[in-house]
Amino acid sequence: MQKKMKALVYPFDKEFCPILRNKNILDDYDILAVISPNGWGYNGEDAGTLDGGLPVGVFVENDFWKYLEICDAVIFASSQNKLDFESNIYPKILDAIEAGKNVLCTLELEEQLLKNIVQLCRSKDIEFKYYNAVADISDNKLLKGFFIDKINVPVIFVLGISEGTNKFEVQLALRNNLQQKGYKVSQVGTRSYCELLGFHSFPKFMMNSKIPEKEKIILFNNYIKNIELNESPDVIIIGIPGGIMRFSDEFIGDFGILAYEVAQAIKPDTAVFCSIYEDFLPVYFEEIYKTVKYRLGFEVDCFTISNNKIDWNISRTNKAIKLIKLDTCIVNKKISQLNTAFTKFFNVLNQDEGTLLTDYLINRMASDGYEAI
Repeated sequence: MQKKMKALVYPFDKEFCPILRNKNILDDYDILAVISPNGWGYNGEDAGTLDGGLPVGVFVENDFWKYLEICDAVIFASSQNKLDFESNIYPKILDAIEAGKNVLCTLELEEQLLKNIVQLCRSKDIEFKYYNAVADISDNKLLKGFFIDKINVPVIFVLGISEGTNKFEVQLALRNNLQQKGYKVSQVGTRSYCELLGFHSFPKFMMNSKIPEKEKIILFNNYIKNIELNESPDVIIIGIPGGIMRFSDEFIGDFGILAYEVAQAIKPDTAVFCSIYEDFLPVYFEEIYKTVKYRLGFEVDCFTISNNKIDWNISRTNKAIKLIKLDTCIVNKKISQLNTAFTKFFNVLNQDEGTLLTDYLINRMASDGYEAI
């Protein structure tokens, strides 16, 4: 087995937490250290607590150059906190190149800057991987005809009411647990750098305004069919970006258009619905279940609840959704109340519940006749 490279992550905040929580899915890298700028106030904290989850035993550091000396690669990661690229990130990219370290980047770079970094890495004979420019497969290669092809392996959907519902955490937990059980997993994820984790980012043609909506549905169906034929998986996980409807009259999102198109392209065998935290009664989830069933055409098998709650006052003032991070214990308490309702609820920030969720879905699919699952 090829030895994993020791990787340094910068700048680190809760955006990277799902990967750190499931770090064994990084086939080629071991996380040596996670580094945050001093001004973010994370130094010395357990990295797992940044998103309100349980500790993971990895502590946030602030000395980039200390760990640069002993790492093999640097992952320059997307972050939710804003950080000036020219003064804070680019100089460290140059330092990493000068030190002969492999460079991985999930940040979006301007074309000329990207070319400069590529040339510098080549001159130093080091590896550079860029995860924000995944080229779409040619439409001509995908579009086989105007019909829907049947997918012959079980498909799991991960969808949600909006952003901020821990959908990516659910996707990684399912991948991690299914692989540990010996299943071959193909996957399409909701972030632009999923190739770093060994699976596919959501295809950009689905966001291309020049492609007719009807054609996108066929293209996505053909895209998933190609994955099935080329990778021969036991199961396919599809994370759907955005929400299933407008969140409110003030915060409309994409009106659930993307979710509708994916649901028209692929029929899932099981689905996980991810919700933000509110003091919901069971009837709310019953209505969500009905909405998905009659609008999108499939049934939700279980729900997850995130530890993010909307601050409505700030959101209305700023005209953008502002989320408050809650302690995961609050979510656990809410779930203990809801699990007396009509379906199952999970909190994937608890490691054991990621396993329970996976087992629950395996049993659901097995009851539908999938012997391999």
